[in-house]
Amino acid sequence: MNRLFACAVAASLLLLALAAGASAALSTDGSARTVRAGVVALNEARASLDGDAPAQEADRALAAAQDTLREAADVRSTLPFAFVWALAAAGIAAAWIVVAYLYASVVRPFLKLERFADEVAAGNLDLPLSYERSNPFGRFTWAFDNMRTEIKRARAAETEAVEQSKTTVAALSHDIKTPIASIRAYSEALELGLARTEEERAGYARTIARKCDEVTALTDDLFLHALADLDRIAVTSADAAIHETLRAAVADFDATGDVVLGRLDHATVRHDPKRLAQVLE
Repeated sequence: MNRLFACAVAASLLLLALAAGASAALSTDGSARTVRAGVVALNEARASLDGDAPAQEADRALAAAQDTLREAADVRSTLPFAFVWALAAAGIAAAWIVVAYLYASVVRPFLKLERFADEVAAGNLDLPLSYERSNPFGRFTWAFDNMRTEIKRARAAETEAVEQSKTTVAALSHDIKTPIASIRAYSEALELGLARTEEERAGYARTIARKCDEVTALTDDLFLHALADLDRIAVTSADAAIHETLRAAVADFDATGDVVLGRLDHATVRHDPKRLAQVLE
């Protein structure tokens, strides 16, 4: 903006200087014409006074010479000066109009973009950037505002992904604790000799092995989640007998068979047996 203002001032001063120079030239030329006209008029008056001319004729000759001088002075009209200064004023006005147009259509939008960039850099993504379709930089300004919207959406998605990741990790941690608690309980039961028969001990051992497999599967899920940055635990559904999944899950609760299931319908249901067992546990 300072450069535009300086250019307008320089153009105005230049036009004023040119107008002053033209006025001086016109004034000098007019004075010369006036002098020449006066000399001619006086010569004619002198010629008319030669001889024995009466006084009245001499007065008339002098009056004619004076009229000629006045007419010659009138020749130096103010019209050229007015025209020169009018052109100078029009040029100055045009220069300032151009400066005002450039400021409104170019400089001011870029100043707004500069302030907008500062706000975005400071983290303020809620301040919209207004734009006008008639402005030559309207589409350019719209692109910047659209960029702000996309950055805001991306940050919101990133925040949501982080929260979902924390929730997923917490859920996996809880799911891991459940089979570990079962392993600990069955191990203590074996240590205390609560399994009276070989069949019970074998059942405890199978349960411990199955729980170890569950822990391995859960740690694999956690590893895949960390690598792929998943926002949820993968569920693979397939058509399977629901009563078999329920029996296998409940069997892990108590290897001695103290948990009694009621009547189970033999139905095929689309589900993920592993995830359903985790929910039941």
